[in-house]
Amino acid sequence: MQIISDLGESPEAYIREKLHTRVKPPKLCPNCGRSGKLQALGYYERGIISQGCPAYLRFLVRRFRCTSCRRTISILPAFSQPYRLAASRIIDRYFRGGSSAAPPQWTYMLVRYWKRFADWLPFLVSKIRKDFEFPMPTGTPLHCWCSLKKALGDIGAATLRLTKQSRVTLFGAYLCHQPFCSKHRNKGVHTTVFLPSGKDPPRSVV
Repeated sequence: MQIISDLGESPEAYIREKLHTRVKPPKLCPNCGRSGKLQALGYYERGIISQGCPAYLRFLVRRFRCTSCRRTISILPAFSQPYRLAASRIIDRYFRGGSSAAPPQWTYMLVRYWKRFADWLPFLVSKIRKDFEFPMPTGTPLHCWCSLKKALGDIGAATLRLTKQSRVTLFGAYLCHQPFCSKHRNKGVHTTVFLPSGKDPPRSVV
């Protein structure tokens, strides 16, 4: 299972300050709910594209294993989106300003992210209305995104809250966010399921 956590403002700071060594296990296992059962299980490596860096950055993600249910838990920093290569702040900047806010070499990838968000939006809106009791408006994906950001924060903060409360992200529902022992697991969409695309990229809102 994967937990999103606020661990530094950027990948650069996380790597520079070796914040992966300071990650503590949750008090309760998010799978079985037992207390004090999580033990360190090393790390795995992730790649990320960050603003101002000419090459991919590599950072370490802390892992733990529950001695009760034997499930593993990873703690992903909020500056990195699940199953997305671009850093959260790059995606956030693109969602706010469209192609003018995106580095040219990453525009195609960010357009795909926007289309995925737009395709997933009907289900996401229904989850937010139910779980957060926030009256998400109907309208264009861009106006929905502006309302969502106002309610939940930037992409990193929104993903943290969505995975914790609703077990979904801005781009889909993934098995890694569903407690294995829960009877109420989302049947959600995983990366292998195709969603129709065709939505226009965002444009700045005046």
